[in-house]
Amino acid sequence: MAKIKRIAIYLFVSLVVAPSVAGQQDPRMSQNMILPALYNPSATGLSDGIDIALVSRTQWAGARDYDGNSIAPQTFFVAADALIPAMGGGVSLVMFNEKLSPITQTKVRLNYAYHLKVRKGGINLGLMMGLTDQSIDMGRINADDTGDPFLLALQRETSSMNFDAGLGIFYRIPNKLYVGLSAMQLMATKARYKTEYVVYQDALSLNLSGGYIFSFTYRPEWQLEPNTLMSFSKGIYQMDLNFLVRYNKKVWGGVGYRINDAILVMIGFKVYEFKLGYSYDISTTPMRNGGTHEIALQYFFKMDFSQSKSYRNVRYL
Repeated sequence: MAKIKRIAIYLFVSLVVAPSVAGQQDPRMSQNMILPALYNPSATGLSDGIDIALVSRTQWAGARDYDGNSIAPQTFFVAADALIPAMGGGVSLVMFNEKLSPITQTKVRLNYAYHLKVRKGGINLGLMMGLTDQSIDMGRINADDTGDPFLLALQRETSSMNFDAGLGIFYRIPNKLYVGLSAMQLMATKARYKTEYVVYQDALSLNLSGGYIFSFTYRPEWQLEPNTLMSFSKGIYQMDLNFLVRYNKKVWGGVGYRINDAILVMIGFKVYEFKLGYSYDISTTPMRNGGTHEIALQYFFKMDFSQSKSYRNVRYL
């Protein structure tokens, strides 16, 4: 327990209490292929309809403080993605809420991607605009030094909101390959918590993703998909390497590895227009407290506005 308490305090001090803090990358999703627009706005409108996704992620599920309260970081994602031919591309709305003990962060992003056809594939150019709200609940901090000026400078609960923006490019040949590059948190805005002591600043984050889908001529129901997601920010990098196997596009499973962090196991299935996926992260770091659980639910449907029907009054036939 002492180790868990030290880690929780370290995370809090690193993210909040330090006089000047640089932001981290966006929360990591093991099933990042479900919400590609989270890391790249140009990966919007990839399907030919409307895609709605809900994802719940609990990291280090067994981590608790001295009082037995859970201090496991929790993240909840919601996204709606739609292809709109009249706009020349797609639009998506992505929201996620992240809780890390006393810190709660909520981001809302609106993405637009313009689609260009290039031979067998296409190039998407994307733009993201969003808002970030971050709050700190000091009532959840039991400090040993109650006279610390950093902590005294903060109110019991304080928050700050700032603007966010991003750009991206994405190339795809449907059912074969894809590769994308994005720059997120371009504004690198500062958030001050009503005090000169605590400053939170977003840091530019670069994301590179790619994957290839292998289909077999004599076994078309089987597909193999290796993919990767790499992120770079302030000299810190993260890299996921995944390998998925799909059967008849209705059942899939796979394994992955996040460099210096965890081994990933994924499974999922499709029923009608619903998809349900689950992943479990086995930590390869000293922080091993129940692993990480991630559940994703997707719903897809089509709406066709291209044709309209008109009726004539029978009296004028």
